[in-house]
Amino acid sequence: MKNPRKRKTPMTAEGLARMADAGKDVSSFFTNAGRMMGSIQRVNVDLPALMLEELDHAAKELNISRQQNADSPGAGSALPERSAAELGK
Repeated sequence: MKNPRKRKTPMTAEGLARMADAGKDVSSFFTNAGRMMGSIQRVNVDLPALMLEELDHAAKELNISRQQNADSPGAGSALPERSAAELGK
């Protein structure tokens, strides 16, 4: 008796590319459930040394680079939120 719950092996990118190159319809592999990210704009920011130390410490705890910590889209920085009083405003 066949097992009706047998899982298919996931399609590899190479296999999908071969199917597309052969002219087969590959649209069923795309769900359009993802979201488009806007364009990335780089900026230079001057930060106090203490803030850079905190950024480096948070990045080290997360085992990521400072750049990855600062660039995390949507997730924000791993640095704790600071109140206006703490920032001296």
